Amino acid sequence: MDAAGSIFGGYSSAAQYTSQAALATQQAKDVNLQATQTSEQRREQLRSSLSNLNANRAEGGMSLDSPTAVAIQSAVTATGNRTEAIGRLGSLNQQQALQWQAAAARRASSNAITGGYINGFAKAGTDAAMMMGM
Repeated sequence: MDAAGSIFGGYSSAAQYTSQAALATQQAKDVNLQATQTSEQRREQLRSSLSNLNANRAEGGMSLDSPTAVAIQSAVTATGNRTEAIGRLGSLNQQQALQWQAAAARRASSNAITGGYINGFAKAGTDAAMMMGM
C-alpha cells in the first residue's frame, strides 16, 4: 500500500469508528428511554397494589389507618421503590457503559486519522529513500 492508501485507510477506519460512536450514543438514549418507561410502569404497579390493599381492607371493614395497615403499606411501598431503584440503576449502568463506548470510538476515530497520516508519511519516506538508493 502506498502513502495515499495509508492516509485513506486512516480516514476509512475513522468513519467506521464514528459510526460505532453514533450507534452507541443512540443505544444509550434508547436505554434511557426504556428505563424511564420501565420506572413509570413500576410506579403504576405500586400505585395499583396500594389501591388494591386499601380496597381489600375497606371491603373487609378494616381500618385503613391501623398500625398493621400502615406497616403493610409501608412494606409494600418500600419494596416497590427498591425494585424500581434497582432496575433504574441497572439501566443507568448500561447507559453509562454505552456512553463510554461511544467516547472510546470517537477517540479511536481521531487516532485512526493520525495513524493513517503517520503511516503514509513513513511509507513516503521509505519510498523516497529507496528511490535515492539508500
